[in-house]
Amino acid sequence: MHIAIAGSGSAGLCCAHTLLDSGVSADQVTLIDARAEIGSPAHKPGLLNHSDVWQPRLSSWGLTDQAYLHPISSNSIGLRREWLEKSLAIGAAERGAHLFVKTRIFSTESLDSRCRLICSDVGGLEGGVWEGDLVVNALGRPPAALAKDTDHTVLTSLPEYNLISIEESNVPIECSWSGNITSEHLETTSEARSFKRGDGTWETWHQGSRRALDRESSLEEFSGTFSEFESACVDASLTRGVALAQAALERL
Repeated sequence: MHIAIAGSGSAGLCCAHTLLDSGVSADQVTLIDARAEIGSPAHKPGLLNHSDVWQPRLSSWGLTDQAYLHPISSNSIGLRREWLEKSLAIGAAERGAHLFVKTRIFSTESLDSRCRLICSDVGGLEGGVWEGDLVVNALGRPPAALAKDTDHTVLTSLPEYNLISIEESNVPIECSWSGNITSEHLETTSEARSFKRGDGTWETWHQGSRRALDRESSLEEFSGTFSEFESACVDASLTRGVALAQAALERL
């Protein structure tokens, strides 16, 4: 059975590795992402709250020192999320999975029991067409930099037997969050969430406008849309990735 995973963020990459760990042949797993680079632009926090559960798996999937892990408590780790995703993508490719970036899904077609994805062909996907048996929707909410040009409802036209989809959050309220990276820990409001990463920088997130952050000290800024801070941490995406993989395995 050929499986396409739409979206190569933390959830999609976790899904791919879980499928491979479960014995799915690597040449039957294809990851598709509209971004030009896995991990960029970043739009969710780089905080791993249950490292005792996830770090052994992440290490076996290709986690590298470039993710700059920094222990915060007995279980929590601050890291560079973009490099976590880059390393997991490299790990998936080294295991033999197919990975296509700059590949935007425009439409879908049903082919009896199989299905087809019609995509842009600038990322290397031959003819811009993927044909297979099952599509896993790991798209989630797109980064702000892609939201205007990305239709994340395109997969809903697929029949249920061709599609695996799990809601990203049980909390329907979506809020705008602003984040920044600074070289030192700055004073923040009580609502802000701040943690240190292994490269010595601090990552801070605040719900609402960027004006609430100290922009003069920012080394990097980003924004995201999610219901609450915990729902956007690395753990939540990894948990969703495992659930997507388990649902796909039940169809095999």
